[in-house]
Amino acid sequence: MINRIIPLLLFVGLALTQESGRAFLEYKKIQ
Repeated sequence: MINRIIPLLLFVGLALTQESGRAFLEYKKIQ
């Protein structure tokens, strides 16, 4: 069970990191 949860958490964490990074770049463009 845990072996399935860990990769999912890693995937979600990576997706959130990429989204926040993209949002940060957009924010810097506006400034």
